Amino acid sequence: MKSPVLFTTLLLCFAAMQAQTKVFTEYWSNGTKATEGTLNQDNIRTGEWTWFHENGNKQTEGSYDDKGNKIGTAIITVTNKSCTYSLQIIAQVIDPIAASANPYIQLTSSVMTLTCVTSYTSITAELVGGSESDKSDFIWQSNDSKIAIVYGQNEIGKVRALAAGTTYITVSHPKAAYSAQILVVCDEEKKSDCYITVPSSIVAMKPTDSAQTITASLVNGEATDKYNFSWSLDVYDIIDFQYSANVCTITPKQT
Repeated sequence: MKSPVLFTTLLLCFAAMQAQTKVFTEYWSNGTKATEGTLNQDNIRTGEWTWFHENGNKQTEGSYDDKGNKIGTAIITVTNKSCTYSLQIIAQVIDPIAASANPYIQLTSSVMTLTCVTSYTSITAELVGGSESDKSDFIWQSNDSKIAIVYGQNEIGKVRALAAGTTYITVSHPKAAYSAQILVVCDEEKKSDCYITVPSSIVAMKPTDSAQTITASLVNGEATDKYNFSWSLDVYDIIDFQYSANVCTITPKQT
């Protein structure tokens, strides 16, 4: 990969009664923009940053708080050798002031265990950082309507099991960058297959928060199954990530 630095422009920006900031821009050797963002008076990244490919197309974007800590969302995926289905956990590092600019979906549960009956079971979604009027825009979908069906009434989803098996209910919202999922275990015999559960499928943290621990359990599994968990992460610039057996520790990444 070529070095992006041919020349750098620094545009000094002054806001009344605020600290000095600098708009920082890097260019590829062909003259196209490579990176653009804002530095504070200590040359620390703040605000919104954008990275570009050499052909000028946008590559990725990132956000930083006023101390240079990266804010954003990472998805942790946990699996177990004894379990057919994985479980996803959303870890979001949030600047409280900017939370309304990056709403996310939070569910009352990440796992539902149902029996095949005619009644419906409710689950509630919340758009964190949203408003009351956003409740009508949730979209509820079943990944396998032969096993379970769902219909939405604004922020309430009604789920019914039709056949023994396991599937996911996916909840999305136009203002949320990520959808949320509920693992639905349906059984006719009162005995469910193994499935993974965690205390919460969404972990919200401030950039300055200390480490948080997530403990996974394998329902209907054996005690030794805790050693068969595997954890993975989709991006590595939002949180620091360590795990052992069924326990994962996450910390907002510090600059």
